[in-house]
Amino acid sequence: MQDKEIKINELRQEIDHIDSQIIKLINLRTEVVLKISKNKGAGPAIRSGREAEVLRKVLSNAPSNFPKKALIRIWRELVSAYSQMQSSYSVGLCAPNHSVGYWDVARDYFGSASKIDLFKSSKVLLQKISLDPSFVGIFPHPANDYSSDWWKNIGIGSNNRTNIIARLPYEGKSNSQFEELEAMAVSSFPAEFSGRDRSWLIFEFNEKKSKDLLIDIINMMGISGNLLSQIEQGKNIFLYLIDVEGFFESGTSSFKKFLNKEKNLISIRSIGSYAV
Repeated sequence: MQDKEIKINELRQEIDHIDSQIIKLINLRTEVVLKISKNKGAGPAIRSGREAEVLRKVLSNAPSNFPKKALIRIWRELVSAYSQMQSSYSVGLCAPNHSVGYWDVARDYFGSASKIDLFKSSKVLLQKISLDPSFVGIFPHPANDYSSDWWKNIGIGSNNRTNIIARLPYEGKSNSQFEELEAMAVSSFPAEFSGRDRSWLIFEFNEKKSKDLLIDIINMMGISGNLLSQIEQGKNIFLYLIDVEGFFESGTSSFKKFLNKEKNLISIRSIGSYAV
């Protein structure tokens, strides 16, 4: 029994030593981050593509018996703190329903030290994002709130600089204590290519289309995707939100060649991308 206690104490001392090494490495990483901050000048507050690339490397080297979601959350806390040190930003959350659950989703992604403000109006939050490049907005994923139509106002009019930059949580489906929720992050700085991405496209038609026909249309374009949401914008104006594989820069320039190939198709525009 005494031998076991001695062994346990030795192992605990080893853990204490490892903890000290972790703190030393965090201090070292902090010094390097501050040096980068001094040399890189002005830039986006969040590098979503770069963050995704690094996180993939972290997960590829992770021990198989350590919970992946816990590791993601630890890493998100670290990277969010460093992002705030380099270029301070604020987070706004639009969640008329399930606000507590979405608050958890936003906090898990942007870190417990980030300030999060609650917005009841998606239009007000989008306006705030458009005017303030240091502001990031969080909106419910249509899979959780099919009636939500905030996405239709992304990238047009006074919101022309806004676009989707990330999906929350990183690997989808949160650990919210109430229900599994997903959300999208929107900013006025561009989405960043990560090497493994998906994009949201809005198809505008002057007549209603079935889900099967929409899928056939995007397949003929050489794109793989699925329908997320749809709304009737006005008389003979129908908008369809499609989640597609690949990275497409925000705007309409990538899709002009397809407009004359499909009857009743008015426009196609990308409203941003996110890493997977």
